[in-house]
Amino acid sequence: MQTKMYRGTGFVVVVVIGLGMAATAVAQFTWTGQGADNKWTTTANWNPDTGYPSTTGQDAIFDDTQTGHVDVDDDITIRYLYVSQSDVTNTFEIAADKTFAPIYWQAHLLTVTNH
Repeated sequence: MQTKMYRGTGFVVVVVIGLGMAATAVAQFTWTGQGADNKWTTTANWNPDTGYPSTTGQDAIFDDTQTGHVDVDDDITIRYLYVSQSDVTNTFEIAADKTFAPIYWQAHLLTVTNH
């Protein structure tokens, strides 16, 4: 009987740990720039194209495949901004009445302006 009790307890621990990990999953979006414009909020500019990073549970990644200009046209507070290009300057233009606030960021060449 003691063996069955330990198995049941182990199962509960695994389920509880699994639920905790699912609750802390971070959504990652990679910039593709394939939309009709350079707007942050254009879902076609991101992979997956089901949305765009806008909350603290989401990351924005700009890898070596796309570089250039991004218009930040909404209030954005994301968990992590990663810009990996080391040979091209990326420019983020933030609309005058908007806020762009990654909690963490890492970038090689990045220009951020407010217009």
